[in-house]
Amino acid sequence: MAELTYRHAVKDDCDEILRLVKELAEFENLLDQVNITSETLKKDGFGEEKLFHCIVAEEKPSPGGGDTSKLIGYLLYFWSYGTFTGRVLYVEDLYVSQNHRRRGVASALWDFAMKIALEKGCKRMQWVVLDWNTTAVAFYEKLGAVNLSKKEGWLIYRLNEDDIRAAITG
Repeated sequence: MAELTYRHAVKDDCDEILRLVKELAEFENLLDQVNITSETLKKDGFGEEKLFHCIVAEEKPSPGGGDTSKLIGYLLYFWSYGTFTGRVLYVEDLYVSQNHRRRGVASALWDFAMKIALEKGCKRMQWVVLDWNTTAVAFYEKLGAVNLSKKEGWLIYRLNEDDIRAAITG
C-alpha cells in the first residue's frame, strides 16, 4: 500500500492543486465556475502577498511502484477576523479524490488545520458546505461544528465581480 503524507503545500504543487480544485468543482456541479489558473495559485499562495495557505495529502508510491508522488487531497485556508473573537482560520476547501475517500485523509487534513488554528491563536474555524453534501455535513457535525443558519440565523451572501461593478454608485 502506498504511503500517505500530509504537509504544507509548496509552489510546485499548484498544478496538482488546480487538478484537485477542478475535481471538487466537478463533484459540486460547478466546474463552469472555475476560472483560476495554476499561475494565479502560485502568485496568490506563494507570491509576495500570500493570500492563502494549503495543506496537501500526498500519496507516495510503494517500493517498486514507480517514483511519482501524487496529491490526493487538500485543505485550503486563509486568515479571517471576527470582531467578537479575533483571529479565525477560514477553510475555503477540503477535498479528497473520490478513490481515496474513507481512508481517514479528510480527518488527517482537518486535524492538521485544527493544530495550525490553535498554534496561531485562532478562536474559531469557519467554513461553508453545500446542504446536499450530507457526508460532509455529517463529518463536520461529528466534530461538534454548529450550523449557524439553524442556530444563529446567519445567511451567507455573495457579490460576484459583475455584481460588484453594477452595485458601485457614482
